[in-house]
Amino acid sequence: MKIKCSISLVILMNLFYAQVILGQVWRPLDQGLNNTVFAMCVDSQNNQLYVGGHFTKAGSIKVQNLSIWDGNTWLNAPDMQDQVNALIYFKGHIYVALDNGWVGYIQDNDFVIAGTFDNYVSCFALYKDTLYAGGHFTTAYGFFGEDDREVNHIARFDSIGRWVSLGKGVTGPIDPEVEAMHEYNGDLVAGGFFNMAGDSAVKNIARWDGTNWRPMKKGLYDPDNEYSAYVDAMDTFQGKLVVGGEFHQAGSIPCHSLATWSGESWDTLEYVVTNSVRTIYSSFGNLYVSGIIDDGLSAWNGVNWYQLNWGGAGDIFSFRTFQGHIYAGGGFYQLKDSLNEIAYLDYATSAGSIVSDESFLLFPNPVSGKLIINYNISQPAQLLLSDPYGRTLKSFTISPASKNEVIDVHNLASGMYLVALQSAGKRISQRVMVVR
Repeated sequence: MKIKCSISLVILMNLFYAQVILGQVWRPLDQGLNNTVFAMCVDSQNNQLYVGGHFTKAGSIKVQNLSIWDGNTWLNAPDMQDQVNALIYFKGHIYVALDNGWVGYIQDNDFVIAGTFDNYVSCFALYKDTLYAGGHFTTAYGFFGEDDREVNHIARFDSIGRWVSLGKGVTGPIDPEVEAMHEYNGDLVAGGFFNMAGDSAVKNIARWDGTNWRPMKKGLYDPDNEYSAYVDAMDTFQGKLVVGGEFHQAGSIPCHSLATWSGESWDTLEYVVTNSVRTIYSSFGNLYVSGIIDDGLSAWNGVNWYQLNWGGAGDIFSFRTFQGHIYAGGGFYQLKDSLNEIAYLDYATSAGSIVSDESFLLFPNPVSGKLIINYNISQPAQLLLSDPYGRTLKSFTISPASKNEVIDVHNLASGMYLVALQSAGKRISQRVMVVR
C-alpha cells in the first residue's frame, strides 16, 4: 500500500513582499468525494476532468477510486480495483496507475491493462512523445510468455507495448523510489529517493538524455542526514525547473525544500522558507506550492509570494487546470464550505480589481486569426493567453496608456483558451474559442 505521509509546509515571507489575492474563493464540486484524491488529469478531447484516488462516492453516485467531472456534475468511470496513484492523457487515452502495480488505459468505458509491475507506480511523464512511469517497483512483468524485465523504479512504454528500462534505472540506498518526473531542456528529469542513476552517483535527482543518466551537480540533499532528503514534485516556471520535496541543500547552496535548476546550476526562490513541499504546479503565470496546508497555500508570480484564501487543514496531492480554473485535490479536513477532498479556485472580480468586466472585451469570439483585446486599466498589468492545461502560451506587459492588444492565434489548435489580466495578485479572465 502506498502511504502518503503528512508533511508540514510553513511559508515565512518578508512582509514587504507578501500579498493576498483579493476576491478569490474556493468552490466545491457538488458534494465532493468521500476520501482522498491523489491524481487528476484532463481529457482534452472530451473536455472532462478525471479524478483518481481512494474513494467510493463522487457527489451522489457510487464509484470505485475513479470518477469524471464534466464541469457541472460527477459521472461514472470504470471501477478501479485499487487506489489510483497517477493519471495522464496520452495519445487519446487516459492512462491510470494503481497501487497494486497495474497500469492501464480507459477505452470504451473499460480499463485495459497495459502493464504490471511488482510494486506501485507513483507518477507518469511524457518525454519525446513517449510515456514513462516512475515509482517503487523494480520489475516489469512480461506479457504473453515474455521474460520479466528489471527496470529499477523507472520505465519507458515502448512502441510495441512493453515497459523497458532506462539503462540500469535508479537504485539505493534504502527503499529507493521515483516520485516525480518532468521533461526539461531536452532531458527527462527524475526525482525521488535514490543515490545512483545508472552508473552515476547522484543525490535524489538525475536527468536522462535518452541514452545515459547524468548527475545534476551535487543534487538535492540534507547535509546532516543523507537518508531524510527526497524530491516529491517538479514543474517548469519562467524557463527554469522548480523542484520541491524535503531537502536543505541544492548543489552547494543552502535552501529550504524548494530550488530551481537552470540547466547548469541550482538556485533558490526568493523570500520563502519551507519545511517541505508536496506539490508544485505552474499555471496562468503563477507557481502554486503546497505541502500540508494548515498554514495556507501560496503562489509565486515571479516577483512576489502571495497567500491563497484557504481555510482549515489537510494535504494537497494534485493540481490541474480545467475549464479556466485551478483545481486542487487531496485529503482535506476541517475546511470551510465542506470542500470534501476537491475544489476549484474561482477568481471573483471585486471593486478592488484592476479592471471591470465591461472594460475587458475580446473579439471576435470565436476567433480563427487575430484576437483583439480592449481594456481600460489603472495600473501596469500582465496579459496572458493560456491553453486548456493552464500553460502560458503568450505573455505581454501592458500599461494604463495602452488600450488594446492584438494576438495572432492562427497557429493554435481548435479549442477553448483563457485570456487573463492580472496585477498585484488581482486577476480577471475570459474564455475565447479558437476555431479552424
